[in-house]
Amino acid sequence: MNISTLLNVLPVVGPVIAKAPEFVALYQAASAALNPPDQATAKKALADIQADNDEGHARLQDKLAAAAR
Repeated sequence: MNISTLLNVLPVVGPVIAKAPEFVALYQAASAALNPPDQATAKKALADIQADNDEGHARLQDKLAAAAR
């Protein structure tokens, strides 16, 4: 496993699946095979894609609130 292979999975699974406990467990297990700097990069990348879902949800809520006015 290398960092590029692991990071290339994230756009495919997207932010919703990236939060699923089953995916997180598999991702963390794969990350454990990397060297420490790459582990840190992988951890940050997972957090980034998970945050994308939160930001997307917030944008949707803003649109829904505006539509309700």
